Amino acid sequence: MNRPATVAELCHEIPEHAKTIYFEVGVLHRARLVRNGAKVGRHVVHEVDPEVWAEVKAIFDSGPP
Repeated sequence: MNRPATVAELCHEIPEHAKTIYFEVGVLHRARLVRNGAKVGRHVVHEVDPEVWAEVKAIFDSGPP
């Protein structure tokens, strides 16, 4: 499986109330995310850089490409 290359490809789900994003391992620094809790094979991010969150939310608000 190829490593996801964009924010849209990285996101599996974003509960609005929790602002939790699931990313493949190894993308935290590229996405400028903070305070991760490690799970098997993934990082669970509980707090997100505001600019990154805005970008991610815009992608999901606009629907599929």
